[in-house]
Amino acid sequence: MGEPYWSLDGEVKKDIRIAESATFEFSFIATNMLNHRQFEDPSMSLNSSSTWGVLNTQANPPRQMEFGGRIDF
Repeated sequence: MGEPYWSLDGEVKKDIRIAESATFEFSFIATNMLNHRQFEDPSMSLNSSSTWGVLNTQANPPRQMEFGGRIDF
């Protein structure tokens, strides 16, 4: 057993009609929206007493956002 891992990701898309045969699509994608830090499982090696059971390494990447636009004919 180790530390629990979770992440909140999201995506929003909006289509806007420009003309009868053309549309513009705007998109926004975010991973780790809450920027929640999750640590790696601690080291259980008894060889180093100073790092045994210490949580010090982040397991997940920080928040990432992507914006996009697209024109369809």
